[in-house]
Parts: sequence; C-alpha cells; structure tokens
Amino acid sequence: ISYPDRLVNEGKGRNYGVELTLERFLNKGFYFLNTLSFYRSQYEDKAGTLHPTVFDSRYALNVLGGKEFYFKEISNKKGVVGKGSLTTDIKFTINGGKRYTPIDLTQSQLNREVVLDNSRRNSEQFKDYIRLDFRVAYKLQMKNSTHEWGVDIQNLTNRKNIFNRTYFPETNEYRITYQTGLFPIALYRVTF
Repeated sequence: ISYPDRLVNEGKGRNYGVELTLERFLNKGFYFLNTLSFYRSQYEDKAGTLHPTVFDSRYALNVLGGKEFYFKEISNKKGVVGKGSLTTDIKFTINGGKRYTPIDLTQSQLNREVVLDNSRRNSEQFKDYIRLDFRVAYKLQMKNSTHEWGVDIQNLTNRKNIFNRTYFPETNEYRITYQTGLFPIALYRVTF
C-alpha cells in the first residue's frame, strides 16, 4: 500500500448516538449489566464529503450476568476459617462489523501493489462481531485474604470473528486474519 507523504488536518469528525443501560448490583448473589447502543461515527474530509469512520459499527449489545452460590462457613478446631462461594459469569457481545475501504482491483493489479478505492472510504463492513464468554470460579474468603481458583473460557462458541482482510496483488487473492478463537484461561488469584 502506498501512503501519502503529507497529511493535512482540516477535516471534521462527529459522533452521536443513544445508549440504554440496565443494571442490577450484586444482591442475593445475583447481578447483571446490560447495555445497548446505537450510534454513528463519521468524518468530513477536506473536500466536504462525509465518510463513516472505521469505528462506525452502528450498534453494540453487551449482556453480562452472574450468580454467586454461597457455602457454609469453613471451620476447624480453632473456629471459623472462612467462607466459600462458587461464582458463575456469562457475557454475550454483538457489535456491527468493523468498517474498511475496498480495494481498487484494476489499479492494484496494474501497479502490482494495493490501491484503495478512496472514493468509497470505509464503505464496506465485516460480518458482525459476536462473542460468548463463560467463567466459573471458587472463592475462599478468609480473615486476612481471599483465594480464588477459576476458569475463564473466552469465545465459547469458537466463532471466527474477522480481524483483518489483506489483498495480495501478485497472486490476486485475499487472506483473512481472524481474532482469537476458543481460549480457556485458568486462574488463581489471592487478594490481601
């Protein structure tokens, strides 16, 4: 891709939208936080033409909830050692896909390098970004510290969310790079 050697900062940007949030703080071991946003993100170039920005996905939905199950107090001969609990969390995210500028195929093949069709700046969009995460953990709350063991499974459904698409003029083909697939993370955390 050839880039200009000089840029001029004379454009204007604008972002606007609306968001709805529904939240329940932890009460009786249950909580949730849900957000829904509709928005636009655009910029006006020096010539006065309005284009979507790369971030103009237009909507985002996040649904997060969890439940904590409490166990009886753990004790030994000296008295109460601590309290145990099992926590589960689930998170679902869906966003409109990332925007990109299409390739001018004819010019790219003639020049043997990627040439963007700047008349259609950020006019194309990848498929929606969708991800489901799940977490389960055991927490032991003691007098002076809290110990937590857990497993966090990101992208539980192993969805292939597109990160980038690259064009290679020498072979006349596109290659797609995907974001992280199914990704389990084991954790141990101690808090004083």
